[in-house]
Amino acid sequence: VWDIAALEVVIQCLKYGSDDLRNSLLNVLRYSSNPHHLNKQSIQFRVLRSLLLSLCERSTTRIPSQAALTCAYLDIKVDVVRDKLLQYLHDPDEDLRSQALTALILNLRYHSAEVVGNCLIQTKSPIKWTTRANAVQLIVSLRSAIEEKFMMGEVFERLQALLYDECSKEVRLTACNTINELGLHSKILQQVVRFALCRIKCSSTMF
Repeated sequence: VWDIAALEVVIQCLKYGSDDLRNSLLNVLRYSSNPHHLNKQSIQFRVLRSLLLSLCERSTTRIPSQAALTCAYLDIKVDVVRDKLLQYLHDPDEDLRSQALTALILNLRYHSAEVVGNCLIQTKSPIKWTTRANAVQLIVSLRSAIEEKFMMGEVFERLQALLYDECSKEVRLTACNTINELGLHSKILQQVVRFALCRIKCSSTMF
């Protein structure tokens, strides 16, 4: 339980500890089972919030990213956190790109055209199938934004391509579930029928 005493210890360690200790504590905060049980009106949480935001601006590479992700997880919605996470969408680290995308979509609920576009990129470019599957699954949470920005056609084409081109069966299965969630299964069926009819017509003209 994140009581006042526990927060005091975390604050002191984040202030004066090594980067390794800071990184470990940020992970503990992020992966805690009850982060929303924190008393966000307490002085300790306000100090923690200020400290996390200052860590977002550090010059080292690892701590700012972990601090920004922790802020998002704790529902600290400020411009600097959003901007940092948008920046990490283009980081060389595949895991960080995926974590930043997840935080923007699920925690900050920031569903811009840039985020939608990056989500589609992450369905095909990452090496790890788990990263691609995560991006495919996140598309469901972007449904309203996709419709508002008239991007459903682009999303449909990407999901359809995954069914044929993706080498991982787990990603293909996730794509199938996403297609059903978005109500696009009838469009996929129409495409399959058109393709079958085309093949039938082509084969009949050969005789």
